[in-house]
Amino acid sequence: MTILPQWKLARQARLGLTFTVIVQDGAGLIKPLTALLCLLLPLTWSASSQAKPDNTLACPVPKSQLGEYGPALAYGPALAIVIDDLGYRLQPAYELIELQSKLTLSIIPFTPYSKRMAELANQAFLEVMVHAPMETLEPRPWEPALMSNMTEQEVSQLSLDMLDAVPYAKGLNNHGGSLLTQRHEHMSWLMNVLAQQHLYFVDSKTTAESVASRQATETGIPNHSRDIFLDNIREPQAIEKQLLKAEKIAQRDGLALAIGHPHPETLEVLREQLPKLRERGITLVTVSELLEMSKNRTNYARQANQAAE
Repeated sequence: MTILPQWKLARQARLGLTFTVIVQDGAGLIKPLTALLCLLLPLTWSASSQAKPDNTLACPVPKSQLGEYGPALAYGPALAIVIDDLGYRLQPAYELIELQSKLTLSIIPFTPYSKRMAELANQAFLEVMVHAPMETLEPRPWEPALMSNMTEQEVSQLSLDMLDAVPYAKGLNNHGGSLLTQRHEHMSWLMNVLAQQHLYFVDSKTTAESVASRQATETGIPNHSRDIFLDNIREPQAIEKQLLKAEKIAQRDGLALAIGHPHPETLEVLREQLPKLRERGITLVTVSELLEMSKNRTNYARQANQAAE
């Protein structure tokens, strides 16, 4: 009998030691040994939905850890924090890396340091997003943006150019867009590009009238809408209050997504509060991990409903 310890990233973004027991001889010992390992390592589990070989066993998820939404949220509430508006200066990248926390960096394409910042983030194992400029209700003089007067070909080409300008991106969220995110047709064109590139979408919700997330869902793209803006008011006390709101949403719903900016006040609050969040049982995750958790929660709820029928 051979015991192979494997470090693997569980779907809820916690590292857990999963023991896989492969029987080569002494088959009669397999159940007692597996039971012993499960007792010694009660917090380990296998999230794989694929069928295992007949000679392989792994510790099941204890029912007490399943919670309402299954193994995806077995280890407590999760919070994804996105930092927007990056690319004009390099210093924020170094400061965010120094936090040594799982953050998602959303970089504006065509900015002076968009590529370099994406490279730094990737080297530090931080997730990268494209912060795509989109037309606002009130015209603003900023980067090349997706506009309502563009054709499908123009939207598609500019979207691809934006993705090329920010290497290692796993997804995209809107920079501005209070006008464009209300346009079903233009959002459909954008989501088609993201689907072809196998990327996710985050709706920054710069307007309550946004149809972007709905269009992403209809296109089959993993997506999530912003729950909280951290720093609309650039004062440490106000930012801390918003972070606490994000924490409460994560505790209530199992997961939450907050968006902040590389302001000195925001970085100061994150530097002080992120360790405290962990102490209170909040798991910091990337947006990719948050979306995977959301997917698992939906699948678990669907399976539970089917079992109850």
